[in-house]
Amino acid sequence: MLGKVLAIDDDQGVLDTYRSILHTQVYESDALLALAGLNTPSRGEGFELATAQQGQIGLALAEAALAEAAPFDVVFLDMRMPPGWDGLETARRLRQFDYGIYVVIVTAFTDCRVDEIQDTLGHHTVLLRKPFTRDEIFQMARTLCQARRTDRELAAINLELEQRVAQRTQALMESSERLRFLFERTGTAMLTLEADGLVSMANTRAVDMFGLERTSIEGQPFWQLVGAAHQSPLQDAAWLENPENDFFGRECELPFTRQDGTVIWGLLDINPIRETGQTLISLIDISARKCAETALIESEARARLLLNSAGEGIFGLDPDGYCIFCNPTALTLLGLESAEAVLGQHLHTLIHQNGNPPAWLDCPMHQVLASGQPVQVEHDLFWRVDNRQPFSVEYRAHPMLRDGRVLGVVVNFNDTTAQRQAAEKLRQAAVVFESSREGIIISDAHNRILAVNQAFQSITGYGEAEVLGQNPSLLKSGRHDTVFYRTMWNAIIERGGWSGEIWNRRRSGEIFPEWLSISVIRDDSGQISQFVAVFSDITQLKQSEAKLHHLAHHDPLTGLPNRLLLADRLGQAIHRAARQCSRFALLFLDLDRFKQINDTLGHGVGDLLLQDVALRLRHLLRQQDTIARLGGDEFTILIEDLDDDQDAGTLANKILLALHEPFLLTGQSLFIGASIGISLYPRDGTTSELLLQNADTAMYRAKNNGRGTYQFYDPEMTARVLERMTLDGELRRALDAGQFLLHYQPQLDLASGTIVGFEALLRWQHPQRGLLLPAAFLEVAEETGLMVPIGQWALHQACRQRQAWRAAGLDAGTIAVNLSAAQIQRGNLVTTLRQVLLESGLPGSYLALEVSEHLLISEAEHLAELLRVTRELGINLVIGNFGLGPSSLSHLQRLPIHQIKLDRSFVNALPDSENEAAIARAIIALGHSLRYQVIAEGVETPAQSDFLSAAGCDRVQGFHYGQPLTAMQVEQWLLQQAGRRPAGQSSNDPTHL
Repeated sequence: MLGKVLAIDDDQGVLDTYRSILHTQVYESDALLALAGLNTPSRGEGFELATAQQGQIGLALAEAALAEAAPFDVVFLDMRMPPGWDGLETARRLRQFDYGIYVVIVTAFTDCRVDEIQDTLGHHTVLLRKPFTRDEIFQMARTLCQARRTDRELAAINLELEQRVAQRTQALMESSERLRFLFERTGTAMLTLEADGLVSMANTRAVDMFGLERTSIEGQPFWQLVGAAHQSPLQDAAWLENPENDFFGRECELPFTRQDGTVIWGLLDINPIRETGQTLISLIDISARKCAETALIESEARARLLLNSAGEGIFGLDPDGYCIFCNPTALTLLGLESAEAVLGQHLHTLIHQNGNPPAWLDCPMHQVLASGQPVQVEHDLFWRVDNRQPFSVEYRAHPMLRDGRVLGVVVNFNDTTAQRQAAEKLRQAAVVFESSREGIIISDAHNRILAVNQAFQSITGYGEAEVLGQNPSLLKSGRHDTVFYRTMWNAIIERGGWSGEIWNRRRSGEIFPEWLSISVIRDDSGQISQFVAVFSDITQLKQSEAKLHHLAHHDPLTGLPNRLLLADRLGQAIHRAARQCSRFALLFLDLDRFKQINDTLGHGVGDLLLQDVALRLRHLLRQQDTIARLGGDEFTILIEDLDDDQDAGTLANKILLALHEPFLLTGQSLFIGASIGISLYPRDGTTSELLLQNADTAMYRAKNNGRGTYQFYDPEMTARVLERMTLDGELRRALDAGQFLLHYQPQLDLASGTIVGFEALLRWQHPQRGLLLPAAFLEVAEETGLMVPIGQWALHQACRQRQAWRAAGLDAGTIAVNLSAAQIQRGNLVTTLRQVLLESGLPGSYLALEVSEHLLISEAEHLAELLRVTRELGINLVIGNFGLGPSSLSHLQRLPIHQIKLDRSFVNALPDSENEAAIARAIIALGHSLRYQVIAEGVETPAQSDFLSAAGCDRVQGFHYGQPLTAMQVEQWLLQQAGRRPAGQSSNDPTHL
């Protein structure tokens, strides 16, 4: 018997294939297998084989075999399994009780890589891609069974040697000849190294493997034997000096060059002989397995090259209609960015997503799977995913056969849209002449009318019989002189065409405007053969020009003057006021809480609200006053002939009171307010730009004063701008002077109440103003670009602190750091992250990056590389402010998100507000359905905590659980929790956690 094999695949046909390949014959199962309802094992001339259609059943078989001291050598395991354990999960469980078993992962997915599978499951794992050949299966089974037997022999020898060394060190030294005999007789190449790395002894198998004389091996440095390409880190004896070296007790693969120049792959196992200070090295020749792997990779590469270079779309389906491969041309035609978007998808639904496809059982592709016969479809419609548009295709579906069985179907298709469009254009050309709404005249080289269409007759009132043979000049209106027509005909002859506006006369005598295009048709010799004139009645267009002029100067939503018309009227007001020595006021109005309504209830409700605001403003103001909408929720009001400056304040107060009244929209009352800034001419400026700027500045002062009020401009506001500039300089000095620090707010698991992490919060220890919260300086930092270096400092500091706690043995969970828009746009985050983790030594799994929801959508292009790196480094990704902005759920599903954070604006109103409670429950349910953890911030009351617990929220943070702490306070608390109270500290908790 060559070996013992277990095959696990949900497709019975694949299991039958394994039986036929491995030349086995069925025998009756034992009592255990019969009771378990498992497929019976088989024995034959080559291998002992057992099969299972589920991972759980295969695991039971392996456990039973191991219990009987007859474990399996190799497991062929399907990657994709029915609901339950997939192939990787089954392999992990197999590894738990039989670490040495060889696992062959069988898959059709092209994105699976050998190194990724081996990193997960160990080097006893081989990746085999479907479709495979019979010889590949047989050779792989034989090679791996031989390797398994060799592993057992080596393990037995190593165990025997270790036991003998431990129990009879002195006896072994006295019986070195017998040890030498065993050393020589083993079937594995073995070497012993002295402490200086020189080979002290090599058995015959090692001599044969290296192709050298024994004298050329013994006494030589081991690293010289394995070749220059593999000297590092085995380049000297230093690696032998560390008994905890990663090489000891772990198998590794490496190539080396024999004396005759041939390259051999060996499986290297290094173990120290602690009693003698020597090192035992065993080498197994795995060249055959490596050749098989290389051949498999090269075969796959050739097949992929053929697919990728094909000029037509090609995809393959498994027997159930799920896509197993797709070439770049097919991705382009289907509007897909990558193969990941289609692999594993039921392609029948995807390519007919918006159409009315036949049922899958009636689809020609399914008929190929059922009959095993190829099918050609002359016309069908596939749909592009990116623009939801159909395109015409013809395709050929061929079965993938093996031993007469249909394993799938290959579909070649072409986009025939252009050909069909060309055919359609030819057909349309025959009817366009008559069906066109534009009048068409075809005349000969002497400008005699040859044909007119029905639209010509409808527009001009002339019948076809009345104009055939006539000159088109019969339509002249008399409004254009001879120079006009001479210029027109010169352009027609010299440039091959002319188009423009012209007035003509109908049969009834009515003069009307038309847009006329005249083109020249020349014969093969270049001579003019015909003229084609196409014209349309633009009477209604002329009537619309006045409306267009109005739209160019007015806001289309509210009907108010726009910025362009305001600038014109403001300029006129300045001119009149300067001439008459009068005064006027400019009010700059910005709605309060409008963004919240727009984001929560939608832009439709926001538009209705803006229209109602404009209506209320019209009712308050005089007809000669100008109300303009600058955009968004910003309005300006121009009040001329002002008797007293306070009249502007009185009017502003009336406007605020009017806007304070509720707006009844969509069956609910909405409350907003406004902030108004006022600039006066000529006191606050004598130019349009300065008056607008100062009114805008005053409006922001009103907002900063609590909103819902008005503010006259005064020069001190400009001084406050200078103050912000001063703050800018202080921020720059603060970063250099080390005035920033981090506080850490605990995050708790809501179910158990245990700490699961901390959020790092930025603070500024200002030398004069004391400890400042981010609200006092972040806005200026963002505007000046300082948020990038400040954010980098915060990221470095948080990681260094978390690593310090980790080094002290303190379990602080993950450390969460917020990312700003400036860091994402200009911060070179990818480089920063790699550098931070490298310098701090903190594993990426201990770091969480919090990105606000609106940045995730608006900065998708800048985030693409960052998201890839977070996957690579194992960094957690948290979506902050979730629920405040628009999201694409299909986009979120593709991101490596771990948590979403319920914004404090929803938590604040809990549990009393039904709307906020409903939104909170919906966000928690949505997060769980997407397999995200949900964390709520700003939890300040027991009622809020109870509501979130009942709603299933996973994690919480807020003053109810603990205020932000200094690093020292966090360390004290963690030490107390670990029962390691720091010296001089009381047992009281530094916070109220």
